[in-house]
Amino acid sequence: MRVCQVIGTVVSTEHHPALGGRKILVVDDGDGGAGGVQLAVDAVGAGGGCRVLVSDSGAAGSDVTGLESPPLRSVIVGIIDQNTADQSTADQSATDGESGEAI
Repeated sequence: MRVCQVIGTVVSTEHHPALGGRKILVVDDGDGGAGGVQLAVDAVGAGGGCRVLVSDSGAAGSDVTGLESPPLRSVIVGIIDQNTADQSTADQSATDGESGEAI
């Protein structure tokens, strides 16, 4: 699963019936690598600018469409309200909290 930002919407007058009228959104993982900008089927009602959880597993696509081999790869499975993980949190969890020494 990846954290992405919704940066756009795809308008499609014709699409596979398995998509069932769901929105197709343009998401960016901010990595600049191979994942980068791609399309994802919205299963949770996300909108422009939302930070979302994107699953590339076949199981997520199967759950959304009800098909064993769905015609999609990426599915938006969650909307992020808040993310409290940052470097200071990660650093703190790697120490004993009192002396600051690594555990």
